Parts: sequence; structure tokens; C-alpha cells
Amino acid sequence: MFYLIWPWYYFRGMWSYRTKNPTTRDAIVETVCNEADEFFVAVHAGDLWDMFDEGFDVLHSLLLLWAWDVGTFFRLPFFCILYLMVILPVLAVPTAVKHARRMRTHGCVRNRHHCAQRYHACAS
Repeated sequence: MFYLIWPWYYFRGMWSYRTKNPTTRDAIVETVCNEADEFFVAVHAGDLWDMFDEGFDVLHSLLLLWAWDVGTFFRLPFFCILYLMVILPVLAVPTAVKHARRMRTHGCVRNRHHCAQRYHACAS
């Protein structure tokens, strides 16, 4: 059943997260770098599943950076909704489903260790 409704959790979680954690380009670049570091750790460890998972996390972050740089993500509301609901989840499905699952289980799209950090406001 979850796989039929995950886009709702993803959209709700991403929208709430962006509302409570105003994003800057520097923050997105930092996210891309962090995800890339996690990807290279997985490559170094030789863990194929982690490489797959972290690779899509990097892709997800790069797509957010692209949207920021193009200037459409926060300036055109219709495109923002279309981008969050269709384009981004389709291109980075594993990451989108992971965010949706986190939103459903603990009310935030981020991992629990991020929720404990002072610079983060949970989406719930």
C-alpha cells in the first residue's frame, strides 16, 4: 500500500522541510558535497547497495542544485509543485521513496541523526 501513496508523503515532507529550513545555494552545495563523500565511502568499501543508494542521493541533491541555479524552483509555484511531485521523484526514485518512508515513520524527510543537530528544524 505504501508504494501507492509514497508521492504524497514525499511531497508533504519536502514541502514542509523547505518551509521550516529555508534553503540557500551554499546549503545545497554542502549537501551535494556530503552526499558525494558518502558515495565515495561506499565505493571505497565496495558495497554495491550503498553505492546505488548514495548515487541516487547525489543525483537528488544535484537536481535540487540545478533547480536552484535555474531559478525556477522557488519563483514559479506551478513548476515547483511539478518539479517536486513528478520530475525529481521520477529521476531519483530510490531517494524519493526513502524520504517518503522517513516522513511516514518519524515525520521528517531527513535521517534521525540530522534531526538532532541544532541547525535543523524537523518537518513534523
